[in-house]
Amino acid sequence: MKRTVTTFYTPPPWLTAFKIFKKENVKMYSLSGTTSLTQNEAVVNETEISRCHLTPELPLRLITPQCRLWHAREDELPFPDPFWAFFWPGGQAVARYVLDCPGVVKGARVLDLGCGGGAVGIAALAAAAASVTFNDVDPVALEAVAENLKLNFGEDISMERVTMEQKNLITDPITEDFAWDVVLVGDVLYDSEFAAEVLAWLTQVRCRGIKVFLGDPGRSSFRDVTARLSNGGLQEATRAAPAEMITESLHLIRVGKYALRADTVLENRGFSSAYCWTLR
Repeated sequence: MKRTVTTFYTPPPWLTAFKIFKKENVKMYSLSGTTSLTQNEAVVNETEISRCHLTPELPLRLITPQCRLWHAREDELPFPDPFWAFFWPGGQAVARYVLDCPGVVKGARVLDLGCGGGAVGIAALAAAAASVTFNDVDPVALEAVAENLKLNFGEDISMERVTMEQKNLITDPITEDFAWDVVLVGDVLYDSEFAAEVLAWLTQVRCRGIKVFLGDPGRSSFRDVTARLSNGGLQEATRAAPAEMITESLHLIRVGKYALRADTVLENRGFSSAYCWTLR
């Protein structure tokens, strides 16, 4: 009988857990064997252009197994934990949904919350959003966004359609003059406590009539929080209706389920699918 051997990627040594960025903005980085580089030069030097994800129409600068940093130790990183350099499954699901259903963002003012490298917001721009605000607490992530915008739009993108914002928005109150019509959230529900904070903030946003879409591949943190809120968790989809959860404070409907590429499955602890949810 022929024996099947499955080869697993070894994740980067520094990638032991998700973290919330609270680093100071450092303008210059010293790369091994090079002189000091600006942030955008470092982003370009330490990534490669990849289309190996659910949105191959969007080229993105990512850290791949072919890159030096994939094999680097944390003390060898030229910038603080570059989570922006990975297209996480939840983000892939939201970006794919937006590209497949452009009407959800067409003509809208969009916020890409916790944008990382900006793939979700770039998908919104490609789907004819009026404008996109790319928000992240990591300044290097916003440099990566700028590089990915160049890759996808060159000089064709009007900077009036793009805003960069380095801020933790979920600590802000939701006011009547909220600046966006749609909020897109990639794979940021990686910690139970943080997921609860994000979902509470998004629920307030939705109560203002703002559309909200978020992605997740089935992380335990997401399921734990939603289970507590619903006293049972998310129900699986039937043929008649999408997966749905309704509580007094939270109403989530699954609008998209996507099978992940084999390499993405191996790189992400075996998650085989990613989901896009909307708040109602």
